[in-house]
Amino acid sequence: MNLDPNVDVQKKVISSLSGLNMLCHSCLVSITVITPLGEQLHNSTKYVGADSSNYILLKLPSYDSHTLANYFQVGFDLNVKVVARRGEGVIVCFRTKIKNIILQPIALLVIDIPKTMILYQLRSEPRYDVDISAEIIGKSKRIHVKIIDISISGCCFVADIHASKLEGDELLEIKVMDTNFNNITGLTGKISNFREENKTISYGMMFDSQSKVQIKELLSQLISDDSTKLVNQNTSHTK
Repeated sequence: MNLDPNVDVQKKVISSLSGLNMLCHSCLVSITVITPLGEQLHNSTKYVGADSSNYILLKLPSYDSHTLANYFQVGFDLNVKVVARRGEGVIVCFRTKIKNIILQPIALLVIDIPKTMILYQLRSEPRYDVDISAEIIGKSKRIHVKIIDISISGCCFVADIHASKLEGDELLEIKVMDTNFNNITGLTGKISNFREENKTISYGMMFDSQSKVQIKELLSQLISDDSTKLVNQNTSHTK
């Protein structure tokens, strides 16, 4: 796994249950199949789901029959890397084995759930899971979103997949719609990343320097008032 050497990385071993709880249906998964002879095949696919303790289901990548026969065999090792849904900064990795390949009626890759997984945390500041309604305002667009986590430097919010798409080079304003935070105004920033997930799009936004005072006020309210909008604190680590 290649990580930016300039980013402070914290690594820890977690239970598989904890790791699976960070994943969501259709999130992007990077896989590397390793044959007994050491040959490797890299690709990306999507996470489908898991049962309670035995197996993980991934969408089987599209390959010709020759490649499938050479690389996707029961018992072959598989390295898996997943960026968690909240996780611009939280990466879950593990090594496992191929348990089964299903071709019909839908193509699925069945893999064993390992006993443990490795969590890479790339954030350098606390990030808080929240549930706050807001509007994103651009030059020619205005869309309703739900802020799902926030830190002093940025936030993650979700929008309907059919809503107007947001561009990374445009300065955007966040208008907090929740009446508990009427004093929070003038939050601005730019989109740093996005990811499509079923019927929604998750956006990561980096705040500009002018928003820092308002963000500190918002976080102060969330923490000191024990707000119902504060789901829990996520102390992942990145810049």
